Amino acid sequence: MEIISDSNIENEKQLKLELLFITEANKQYKDSNILNVQEMKKLLYIYNDLECAICKENLILESLKQKKKTYQTNYQEQLYQEQNKQQLQDDKKKEEIISILCGHYFHWYCLSNYQQTICPLCRYHQQPPQIQFCTSCGESENLWMCLLCGTFHCGFEFDEKSHIRHHYFETQHNFSMEIESKLVFDNYENQYVHRLLQNDFDGKIITSKKNQSKQSDEKIQNVEDILKQYENIMGDQLQSQRKFFEDKLINIKEQFIGMLNNKRNQIDKIEEQIIQEEKDKNALKNKLAISNNELSYEKASFLQTYENQI
Repeated sequence: MEIISDSNIENEKQLKLELLFITEANKQYKDSNILNVQEMKKLLYIYNDLECAICKENLILESLKQKKKTYQTNYQEQLYQEQNKQQLQDDKKKEEIISILCGHYFHWYCLSNYQQTICPLCRYHQQPPQIQFCTSCGESENLWMCLLCGTFHCGFEFDEKSHIRHHYFETQHNFSMEIESKLVFDNYENQYVHRLLQNDFDGKIITSKKNQSKQSDEKIQNVEDILKQYENIMGDQLQSQRKFFEDKLINIKEQFIGMLNNKRNQIDKIEEQIIQEEKDKNALKNKLAISNNELSYEKASFLQTYENQI
């Protein structure tokens, strides 16, 4: 029998425990969200204080300590496994780590006894993804969703016999989105909406060049360049027209102000003439009154002289 040193045993056992843990978990739970080798190493060497949210035990270190205390040599390990086969299977189930959608980690044994679809730590409600079907034939592939009424239909965007096209002909709902690629198709224009996609993270509408050929991208880029050039030309033309009409408005305003000043000067001159004529009129009136008085005096003197002669 070969005797192995304690340091070599420690390293060998640690690697064996890691591989044993991962292989057994992957055999029994292929479809579950079991940690892979890289995630296991991260937990072993980085997150050593990670605990199960249900039993509050360390997910990694406790199992390693128990294994290191139990196994000393290869012979003893085999002997222990034969004698405690059922106990080892139960221990493996208890030591298996599983993660759920909210990102928390648990012992598989603890989570299986919990028997609820809600995370015991953050109360996140886990629901399986809902499978959609075509409302006309029940098909679950090549699905499209009408963006106006929310119904699902199957088919291809350019095939007039597809159910999504029949839905458009019946309801005149223009826009529909392909479930797989998140591309929006305009049935009225019979073409995709220009690179309109939905972000998987937050559902926002974004622009992207995915699922488009290089030739179509170049054509779209050429059209965009032409549109930008046209916009720049239109902007320059609008600026020149604005400057032209602003200058014209300033000239009209200056002409109007000049005409207004001329009219005011003419009015002032006419007012001065009226005042002067009023003065001349009053002077003539005074002169006429004096002349009338002199005439009356002369007339009275003549009559008196004539009477005296008689």
